[in-house]
Amino acid sequence: VVLPSIFQEQFSDPDKVDPYSRIYNAGPDRYLRVVQEIKRLVSVPVIASLNGFCDGEWLDFARRIDAYGADAIELNVQPVIADPRESADAIETKLVEMVRKVCDSVAIPVAVKTTKRFTNLANVLRRFQSAGAAGVVLFAHDLHWDVAIDQLHWTTQWELTPVDSVGA
Repeated sequence: VVLPSIFQEQFSDPDKVDPYSRIYNAGPDRYLRVVQEIKRLVSVPVIASLNGFCDGEWLDFARRIDAYGADAIELNVQPVIADPRESADAIETKLVEMVRKVCDSVAIPVAVKTTKRFTNLANVLRRFQSAGAAGVVLFAHDLHWDVAIDQLHWTTQWELTPVDSVGA
């Protein structure tokens, strides 16, 4: 059983984020109780999911997930490419260090879920493995980016994978 993600934004200063994001999936504390309860009810592995894009206190939540009985963690790491002067290697190194931090902090396996869009996918996956990742999951399709000109910031929209894209 792979649980829905708990997001980096849910660990941010409440004055800096949308109030709804703090309680999405019942919030971090309830998420842990859900892990514990599902683990009690089922005999199959329970995989908790953390989702984020940069270093921060949200990565420390992995220890709590481990302590509450999850069998593994799916660590969703998404590169943020906001500075045109930052090299691909620097971006990938930040992601690898996030993976290392989580893997070093838990006793359970960590699978990295990420995009397939790297300059050298095989190399970055090898680096994730060297950082302690036990597996990898690649997103099936890309996030759709847009710019909200009325709000002067970028937006994203997730859609379900189209049926005709299976195997692509």
